[in-house]
Amino acid sequence: MSLAGVQAAEQQKKASGPDYYNLAVGPVSLRFQSEMGVEFNDNVNYSSTGKQADIGLRPGMNVRALWPVTEQNSLYFSTGIGYIHYLQTPTLDHLYITPDSNLAFKMYAGDFVINYHDRFSITEDVAQSPTISGTGNFGQIENTLGVGVDWDLNQLILSFGYDHDSMWATASRFQRIDHSSELFNLRAAFAVRPTTTAGFELGGGLTAYDQKVLNDNTHFSIGPFYQAQLSQHFSTKLSAGFVSYSFSTNGTVSDLHSLNSFYADASFTHHVNRWFDHAVSVGHQFQVGTSSSLVDLYYARYQANWNLFREVPFSTHLTYSHGEESGGTSQVFDQYDVGFSVAYQITQKLAGTVSYDLLLKNSNLPFANYVQNRLVFDFRYSF
Repeated sequence: MSLAGVQAAEQQKKASGPDYYNLAVGPVSLRFQSEMGVEFNDNVNYSSTGKQADIGLRPGMNVRALWPVTEQNSLYFSTGIGYIHYLQTPTLDHLYITPDSNLAFKMYAGDFVINYHDRFSITEDVAQSPTISGTGNFGQIENTLGVGVDWDLNQLILSFGYDHDSMWATASRFQRIDHSSELFNLRAAFAVRPTTTAGFELGGGLTAYDQKVLNDNTHFSIGPFYQAQLSQHFSTKLSAGFVSYSFSTNGTVSDLHSLNSFYADASFTHHVNRWFDHAVSVGHQFQVGTSSSLVDLYYARYQANWNLFREVPFSTHLTYSHGEESGGTSQVFDQYDVGFSVAYQITQKLAGTVSYDLLLKNSNLPFANYVQNRLVFDFRYSF
């Protein structure tokens, strides 16, 4: 849920603005948005042969709420819920809840900031699970309940976090991935300068599967991180360290018992001028697989934002990942995602977005290759 955690944090930061909400009910500020999207997809089953093209209709609703319980303690709620209906392949119809959905209570007590949170989502995006191919029916229900504590000691901030994470597959054929995890993290961040932070972080967890197909495991990682605003227009985030996995022998598809390796991420953001900014991120990480115990993943992401025309932001992106499964299915793959999006504020309350993605996967397993073109028209109305 690292991605969902980041999205939830960004949503809370955005929701702190006084003009963000459009309705007040007593002390509670609310924001409602309705959404309607139309998707044109030439390969809804992510198949190497026998591609099925279809049109999907995507109505939805977004709700945000802020309740300042006291001057220092606030309750946040955020969710986006909708339904996707395909005209030719209704077996792929599904409900979704956006990954930034969460309920959070932020409490201040002296030098401590305590964040109780519950993050939840229902997603069905095969492209975000690169080991999956040949089906458009791979949904995941995920819930993360936990607490985070920050202790502010002026030049030093100590952080502790605990999460109980649960995941279930929506399709019976993938129920082997159903699991729960206990996740812990510790962090010490030093303010080297007003715009520079450095320190160490330690993480770990235990994962247990409901079915004894994939192997239960424990893991931990440790390493330094560095974050700095190097100039008015250039910032960077760096992290790297040691990671270790230990697998039980209770699974049926894996002979992998342990793994010691490294993780790394280097991210850079450059605001060139008011018309152009871009960001790049490269790194190495591990993910739990769907047909194997572990996926060794290298990635590179690039995004450019072009503000050449007033009120018509245009962005382009390119993502590449190279992965290798171990402890089960021996798949080696390369995945590419190239696309763009254009937004326009049609009226004061109505906004439109057009986005296009070309997805390409090459695998050593011939049936796991696919090419997909996806074009989406999306309209949002803020009440």
